Amino acid sequence: MSNDYNDKSWTDRTNWIVTVIALALVAILSIGLLCALFIRPQEEEEDTVPKDGAIISETAENSISLMSAKIMPVAYAANGVSALADTAYTLTATVEPDYEGEKTFDWSVKFQSDSSSWANGKKVTDYVTVTPTSDGANTATVECKQAFGEKIIVTCTSRDYAGLSATCTVDYAQRITGMDVTLEGSRTGNKEIPAGEEVTINFTYYGGTSSYNVYTVRATATYSDVYTLAESATCKVSFLTSAGANDSHTYFNNHGSGGSMGSYSATYVDEVENAIGKTFSFDNHMFEPYNFRHESGSFVSGEMTKTTTYYKDLSGEELAERYLMTDKDTVLWRIAASVEGKYSTYTREDSYLMYSWPAAGDYANLSLSEGSLIF
Repeated sequence: MSNDYNDKSWTDRTNWIVTVIALALVAILSIGLLCALFIRPQEEEEDTVPKDGAIISETAENSISLMSAKIMPVAYAANGVSALADTAYTLTATVEPDYEGEKTFDWSVKFQSDSSSWANGKKVTDYVTVTPTSDGANTATVECKQAFGEKIIVTCTSRDYAGLSATCTVDYAQRITGMDVTLEGSRTGNKEIPAGEEVTINFTYYGGTSSYNVYTVRATATYSDVYTLAESATCKVSFLTSAGANDSHTYFNNHGSGGSMGSYSATYVDEVENAIGKTFSFDNHMFEPYNFRHESGSFVSGEMTKTTTYYKDLSGEELAERYLMTDKDTVLWRIAASVEGKYSTYTREDSYLMYSWPAAGDYANLSLSEGSLIF
């Protein structure tokens, strides 16, 4: 009897524990499902927000008010918008004050100036269309098919009340198509830094006070040709030392041989957050403002001792010995270029600034014999 009771009690406890675990798993799965339903779609929608294309701006209202809402690309199909559309909006018309009777509307679209140099001879519906959701509906879809260079006017008029209408202006924002990054050399000529390429500059040691290989960083944005709203963008060019994801290039930063028994040896250089307008000297003067340095250290008596050598303090022979043996063909910086505009942006981080070291004899000692000069 006692054994039966104990067995039953143990079974009851086991069933209770299993039930609690099952309920906990259901709760966890429910929370995960809710996150999937309510959190992920919001993130995906933010990623698809267009930053350029057609823009509905000023409106003129005569007892009819117009409200616009941008349609996200993920909702194009549900709103009858072509998947190839540049931009799309929903317009909603409201009669104010609230007149009695039927409220039906007509929608139309036209160039602001049909005779302008850009619009002359063009068909407005090749660029922007307005389609009511049904005949006489107070809602309509405005679809931009391609870039246009003359403002377009969308008009909504009441069928029921003469003289009631509203218009809105549709503009097309100039797009940023790319950017040009250039090292302007005062003596050596300009060096272009195209996207996705490696640019190599020769390093030369000069013992004097003047710098010979001086470059100034310049950057300009490139823009689309067809628009009604001009873009004005700000360029930025940064020189980064750390490698990007899946980047096999070697850098001064953390480049070098690791030691053993708690010692290390590495070469470093500072990053340049924004290099536009800054000058870079690709000779011994390059080492002064960007802290090119070599660090080494080891544990002695339980403490790390570190030695730092700044390259600006080295002679041409010392530089040649160090770089020809250790850091040849090392990337100086990974170039991160970006353009931030009012209507669009452009970024790239796939270009590299490298250097080439001449032979050691070209660095340090230069001698001329009188016998080699003939006049």
